[in-house]
Amino acid sequence: MKLILPVLLAVFTLGYGIGRRVGFKQGQSLGRAAAVVEIRAESLKKDYCIVCHQKKQKDLTNSITN
Repeated sequence: MKLILPVLLAVFTLGYGIGRRVGFKQGQSLGRAAAVVEIRAESLKKDYCIVCHQKKQKDLTNSITN
């Protein structure tokens, strides 16, 4: 009984640590994807690039690779 509790605590702590790392990486990935979409949407609303303040020179609504 004295050995079971520390082992369970170690297993749960390890699981928590791994889950936290995976969740953090997923959150960063989703955040980067959302940021690109938000920057693009804001640029289309303002009719210029909000990063470099350059007026659009071609149609930005065709594809993401423009």
